[in-house]
Amino acid sequence: MPSKTFFSGLLEKECLEALTDAGSAAAHRGWEPDLEQIAYLVSIMENFVRRILLKDEANKLKKAVPPPRAPRATEPLRGASNLIEFPSSKSPPSLQESDATMGD
Repeated sequence: MPSKTFFSGLLEKECLEALTDAGSAAAHRGWEPDLEQIAYLVSIMENFVRRILLKDEANKLKKAVPPPRAPRATEPLRGASNLIEFPSSKSPPSLQESDATMGD
């Protein structure tokens, strides 16, 4: 079974590599980060852990949210029965034609 990959992109991979390299340098090469560098390292680790923990919560939330409704069947618009329908082969009568027939 393939191992799970927890980083989602190049930026996160680079951040985690910097974190790993810093830990290795501190443990094996005597590197002592200053306070600002420690703050960055802690932020990288916190964000990674938070994302992993929130992934489970996000999946639970996704399951709890109702799915979108299926599209409705095409229904006539309200009041559509009041519309005048003209045969498709004829165009609607012009105003001049209707005025001429009204005088009869």
